[in-house]
Amino acid sequence: MGCCPSLSTPFFFKGTEKKGELYNMTTIHQQQLEKLIQFQHPEKILDFLPGLTETQIATLFQLDTADYQRLKSRFQEQVRETAQSLLDDAAFADGIDRLPFQPGEIVLGLGESSTDDLLSWLELLRQAFELRRPHDQVRFVNAGVSGQTTTQALRSLTATLLQKPNWLICFVGANDVQRIGFPLAKSLVSLEETARNVAAIQHLAATQTKARQIWIIPPLVVSERIAANPFFQRLQLTWNNEDLIALGDLLRRKSGDVLDLQALFGNPTSPDLMYPDGLHPSLAGQQAIVRALVKHLIERNT
Repeated sequence: MGCCPSLSTPFFFKGTEKKGELYNMTTIHQQQLEKLIQFQHPEKILDFLPGLTETQIATLFQLDTADYQRLKSRFQEQVRETAQSLLDDAAFADGIDRLPFQPGEIVLGLGESSTDDLLSWLELLRQAFELRRPHDQVRFVNAGVSGQTTTQALRSLTATLLQKPNWLICFVGANDVQRIGFPLAKSLVSLEETARNVAAIQHLAATQTKARQIWIIPPLVVSERIAANPFFQRLQLTWNNEDLIALGDLLRRKSGDVLDLQALFGNPTSPDLMYPDGLHPSLAGQQAIVRALVKHLIERNT
């Protein structure tokens, strides 16, 4: 999607691609198709097209509408079950009760595939909140787009902010440090440009809304998994922990309210918290993120 492969694409096609057929839909197995639907949401990319229907979106995946809806409903059910499991922990349930979101407020998550994921921290937070505090009518907006850099997030920000969020949770930057081509391995966005983009996002959000901003620092990757991924190797894609550490340092300097996933996931990153591609948080990782975010919001509000 977009000008470059998204963060999620390599995981879907790992081990299934044939030479010259990296994106041939006829070669995708059911598991890969489910992962595409989990992470790729054309309606966000094609939002300039009026009246885009689920039937049209299903066609893009070569599915009929019923099958597409059935697959999406599986993720919705998995989110509900996982959120309920989280709420079975009395401490987490108490945390949801104490979250400082006021009735009718809007919580907007700006991010890439780690947010766009149908099983993401934001979807878990949405479901847990709705199960625990349904009468508060807090609206959660998932503005994550797989593959999005800070440059692309900035490009669409003024439209995004028209929703006037009360809370803006930013989880971006991992795509900025993606490197393309061997041995040059140029990053998509330089660290200096990332710094300017972050400053611009912060300024626009502060001047055009009254939203409280929270920035999430992306975790480190599992380097050996990335190095072993045939899709990454064929397209000459890589992510370096040195770049992610530099990004983390930048966000700590630039952002006052920061949730640090590099500290949470560890260095080296715990493999259990990442999918087999070494790049994306697994469901266990997403649960760790939402737990940490709830705790962070409560601590910052006391």
